[in-house]
This record gives sequence, C-alpha cells and structure tokens, in this order.
Amino acid sequence: MNITEYLENVRPLLDKRIREIAKTLHFSRLMLRQVEGGKRLRGTLTLLTCEALGGDIKKALDYAAAVEIVHAATLTHDDYIDKHKMRRGLKPLYAILDPRRAVLIGDMLMAAAIKYVNAEDGSKDALSDAIYDISRGAFLEPLNPTVFLRSLMSGKELQESYLMIIKLKTAVLFATASKLGAIAAKSSMKEEAYRYGMAVGEAFQVADDLSDITKIIKNEEIDLGTLITLGPLIAYFVGIKETIPLIMSGLIKLHDNTYRFPPETIKILKQAQTNALQFINDRLKIAKENLNSFPENDYTNLLKEYPDYAVGRMLEESNTSLQKPNV
Repeated sequence: MNITEYLENVRPLLDKRIREIAKTLHFSRLMLRQVEGGKRLRGTLTLLTCEALGGDIKKALDYAAAVEIVHAATLTHDDYIDKHKMRRGLKPLYAILDPRRAVLIGDMLMAAAIKYVNAEDGSKDALSDAIYDISRGAFLEPLNPTVFLRSLMSGKELQESYLMIIKLKTAVLFATASKLGAIAAKSSMKEEAYRYGMAVGEAFQVADDLSDITKIIKNEEIDLGTLITLGPLIAYFVGIKETIPLIMSGLIKLHDNTYRFPPETIKILKQAQTNALQFINDRLKIAKENLNSFPENDYTNLLKEYPDYAVGRMLEESNTSLQKPNV
C-alpha cells in the first residue's frame, strides 16, 4: 500500500466522523458546508502517526476529526480576512451570510473541536495550544500592504517574520496533528512526532505560497490576500530591499489589472521561487530525519512518503515541481 491508497482507505472513516460531529452542532447545515471537502491531509496525518506508533486507528479518529474541524474553522476566518472569492469551488461563507456570522461559525467550530479531545492525556492542551498559536500567527500577518510597505521603508520589519508566521499559521496544526496521533497511540514519541509535523507544515505552506508567485509571474490578477502573503515571503527569501519595489508594483496591480510587472520585479520573484523550493526540500529532509527513531513498519514507511505527497499536491496547483527551477 502506498500513501495515496492509505488516504483513500481512511478518508471515508474520517469524513463520516466529521459529518457526525457537525450534525450535532447548532446551524448544522452551515457547519456541514464548512467541514465538507478538502484534502484531509492533517486528519490523515493523525491516523497514520497513531498506526506507525502501534496505536489503534479507532482511538485516533476523534482527534483526527477535531484537527480537520479546526482547520475548517481557520479557513472560515481566513476567507473573510483575505477576501477570498472562492473556496473549494464555492463562495466563502462570509459572502453567503455576512462577515460577523461567518467568523462566529468559525469560532463555534473551534470550540466544538476541543470537546472531542481529552484533558487526561494532554490532547486537549495540545489542540488548545495549536488554536492559540494559529490565531497568534494570523495576528502577526501584515493585513495592510501599505502599512507593511511603510514598515519596510522605516526598517521596522524583521526579515524572519515570514518564518514565524508560517510556523504559527500553518505548520503548528500539522505538528499538532502528528502529536495527537502519538498521544492516541500512548507513545512516548510525542515530541518527535511534533517536530516531524512541523517540518512538513513549513514545507507545505511555502509550497502554497509559491502558487501566488506563479500567478504574478504569469501576470494573472492579484488580490489582497496574495499581496499580504508576498511581502514577508519576498523579504525572507530574497531580502527587504528587494521587497519594497515588489509591494509597490503589487499595489498598482491591485487597482489596475492591465498593469504588467517590470522585468526586474519578475526576476526577484523567480529568485524567491528558487530559494523557496530549496527551503521546501530542506524541510522535507528534516521531516524524514525525525522518523529515524520511529519503529520500523509499513506505516512508518508511509510517513516517509507523506511529506512528498502532501507538498507535491500543493505544488501541482501552481504547476511547480520539487526540482529547483532555472532562474
């Protein structure tokens, strides 16, 4: 069995449990709408880690569902903050209801998820910490590109802020998903599992952000969310000095879709793409190294396949491969 087959095997179990939980909540129709679809990468990671460490998948199912419900809640919030126009082929909830009610649905989903993990084994603390860190990461994100540009020009913006944001906003939920699998298995290897998931999550988020770079290189329409992401990304992978003209070009493009980025800006984006792909490959290596102390079995072998699969799925969306591109 390979990782694709494993996902196909466990997905019906995971989907069924998520739907069962959503149906018990108030406004269940809206709750179901928010939790349906998606790749189920985080919940699958919980189940797979549990099995790799000798646990029973049934003991991890509620934990896996809780992780996926938290993820759905964060997307509900992000859609409004970043003004996304579509999510999984549907209009985002804030556009269907209104922003206030959409955010409250996200809040209720997070609160509901915590009910399905235990206080006794530390899983409730692990998930609560993850929710706290995800919110902290979102708070650190520069939500106004004009303000971010001013901070760059004044020298206040730290180059390392991008790495902190991706750790908190995305990687921490992958890390927690893997840790919850270890907890469900009653394993002593919780921290190794957490570090494995963290490295996978960092690589995954950078792969996601690469799709924004690809859009701009192709001169496609830019939105506010993309511009918010690009500032810290370019500062981290290329440099603060190079980020300033890119943000200025992005602000023009935001208001004039006929504007084309100048060649020097495209060169910066391609350099960021190259450096980001190197970062991804480095993190994938780190993730696999954290499995060295895991027991040798078929499920651990699947965990070795998982990082390339998860990141590869994301890179497919931007027509990018893990091979370092030519600049």
